[in-house]
Amino acid sequence: MGEGLSDVLPWAVGVAVSTTATTTVVLLLMTSRPRQNAMSMVLGWVVSLAVVSLLALVTVVVLHVTRPSETTTRASLLRIFLGGLLLALAELQRRRFRRRVNRRRRGQPPKWARAMDTMTPRRALVLGAAVGDLKNLTLAVAAMTALAEADIHGVRMVGAMTAFVVLGSAGVLVPLGVYFAKGDQAEETMRRWRDWLLANSVPVMVIVATILGAALIVLGAAELVG
Repeated sequence: MGEGLSDVLPWAVGVAVSTTATTTVVLLLMTSRPRQNAMSMVLGWVVSLAVVSLLALVTVVVLHVTRPSETTTRASLLRIFLGGLLLALAELQRRRFRRRVNRRRRGQPPKWARAMDTMTPRRALVLGAAVGDLKNLTLAVAAMTALAEADIHGVRMVGAMTAFVVLGSAGVLVPLGVYFAKGDQAEETMRRWRDWLLANSVPVMVIVATILGAALIVLGAAELVG
């Protein structure tokens, strides 16, 4: 599984740095039903990422994006396209950050953050499945394209895709693990994480999307000219 893991690892890290999802879990861990709500949200996230990854892999294979005779051209053009999407997303996030700074100066937290207090486990499950964004979808396609190009099949491919889902879910699994590990002392940690994430989540997303978008474009262009 080592070869397949190395192919998907960079994109899994990018998915893991999903600050909106991490913030959501942290906020849910501060509600009246922290364990039920947070575990339901994490379950929804993991299942959603697994389904998206499987669909992306099937689509790449069915459309013959990585067909041996045309691998370089098709896969490289796809990478350039995905990189462009990530750069466009980074610009949209940057504009959102400006608006969020103005709102924070007026002392208004985001509406979705205020709605966490009324969350139920069922709604948290749906939220977990829906909280993924265009960045994660783009990176899932990039990861599954790389996996389809790798010379692995069967159990090794399933293992690499599973590793992608698990590593990509680290951003929601870590806060949940810390909460259970710290027990009664977790509240103060969650409060500090909440404050930091609400203040910095968008800049982090802009940086991650910009770096990975540029990397995809450079990788695709290098393959085309090489």
